[in-house]
Amino acid sequence: MGKVAESLEVILREWLLLYFDGANHTLWGRTEKFPAAKVAFGEGDLEQPLAGLGITVVVGGGGEGPAFLSTYGVEGSGGLGRDVEERVTIWMVTRAKNGPAEEAAGLGNSRWLCRRADDLLRGLLLDPEATLALGQKGLLDVEVGKSAAEDSREGAVRVMRVRARIAYEY
Repeated sequence: MGKVAESLEVILREWLLLYFDGANHTLWGRTEKFPAAKVAFGEGDLEQPLAGLGITVVVGGGGEGPAFLSTYGVEGSGGLGRDVEERVTIWMVTRAKNGPAEEAAGLGNSRWLCRRADDLLRGLLLDPEATLALGQKGLLDVEVGKSAAEDSREGAVRVMRVRARIAYEY
């Protein structure tokens, strides 16, 4: 998973930061205000204590291993390449911690902000226009599971499981 996880990190970081920047974006043909978020990869990579919104992405294997679709080479180069597809599971963990000052400024409480970000993320992952850029970079057939919510002293947390197929050259 090393090479796959690294390339997914680059693709997803760029994509998430494109939307979770505090600006308005089109989602399913409607303009939506997206909150700004810190984006991290791997467990424990998000600054603590969290102030505001954070999205952590954890990439795991899909349990099926890579499928080699074709082998190709350039004549005389001595090298072979392979087109590969692999199923992956991506855990999207949305965390929010707003204090009284943020609530007074109209940014909502932690639970509301976390739920809003999770709903927007789900909408993005299901919107064909929003995921076009992901598909062009090899992240295909995105399936979004239900989110599980939990509250903690550190704020609100929602966890979403996403399954997808990634295509790459090896």
